[in-house]
Amino acid sequence: MAFLGNWPSVVTGETKIFSINFGPETGLVPGDTILSCSASISVASGVDPNAAALIDGTPYINGLFVSQILSGGFVPLVVYRLMMKANMASGLVFINDGHIPCIPTIPTT
Repeated sequence: MAFLGNWPSVVTGETKIFSINFGPETGLVPGDTILSCSASISVASGVDPNAAALIDGTPYINGLFVSQILSGGFVPLVVYRLMMKANMASGLVFINDGHIPCIPTIPTT
């Protein structure tokens, strides 16, 4: 499993699409394709008992990219861990993850 680092931060109520490119994976068979994929979210730091509810629908495949929509109740000051899994036609399985920090809403003046 490869840790990809941090995605851009989110704020409560935001809806965003997060994507992982599985193309640069070491050991990828030339011409290989993604047959199926999955995504899950958990809390890396902080408290959010409903983190799984952020998953909006199922992940989708575009070439060697897997994308997942996250929406709803992001909790300020929580860092989320989004993990995506790609099952390849060759039988290989790749799992990558990254962190999504939620920042407090910026007040408008």
